[in-house]
Amino acid sequence: MAGGITDTGDPYSPFVGVVYMFNLIVGTGALTMPKAFATAGWGVGLALISILGFMSYMTTTFVIEAMAAANAQLRWKRREQEETDSDSSEYSDDDAGGRGRGEPETKPILSVQRAGHVDHFDIVERVEMGQMASMFFNKG
Repeated sequence: MAGGITDTGDPYSPFVGVVYMFNLIVGTGALTMPKAFATAGWGVGLALISILGFMSYMTTTFVIEAMAAANAQLRWKRREQEETDSDSSEYSDDDAGGRGRGEPETKPILSVQRAGHVDHFDIVERVEMGQMASMFFNKG
């Protein structure tokens, strides 16, 4: 919203953020809430608002978890691609006899890197809902 980044890299203006927030509030029917409370009553109205608020919270949580899983899957695919690219450019085991004893190893024996902990589930790139659906669901 306000302070966000657009597709071109330019930040949203605060006015655009306010317009988005107004659209979110009005889109959920905030202008009809007084009529709904008057018709249903305070008890039922508050109970339904509480249930709907909880369901909204759970839905938002699930979407954030799906975005984190999509980021992790994309990161793992990129990592596997980089490893296959580096493996194909390195010497094979058959070429090992051709190298001299004085040449240093260019690839570590163990590929576990503990220097910096990388959390694969950090949300670092924007993944759209359609892209997540194509990643996690089949065509049917």
